[in-house]
Amino acid sequence: RLPYRSAWVGGSAVLIRCCERVV
Repeated sequence: RLPYRSAWVGGSAVLIRCCERVV
């Protein structure tokens, strides 16, 4: 349970979502 890791995963999800939206 590391908040840092959780935040990193959240950031990746946001980036992926943005990429999907752009494409």
